[in-house]
Amino acid sequence: MSDDQLMKMFKYMQEMLALGHKVDRLEQWILKVAEATGVKLSA
Repeated sequence: MSDDQLMKMFKYMQEMLALGHKVDRLEQWILKVAEATGVKLSA
């Protein structure tokens, strides 16, 4: 694998990790809002 390919793969992995963290934060926010407003969420 070339250095360019490795850098692209590394950048992609970083972006996916950041996206995963963003989804986790949004999920926690949604759960808090649902609880505060009395909305029951299904699994």
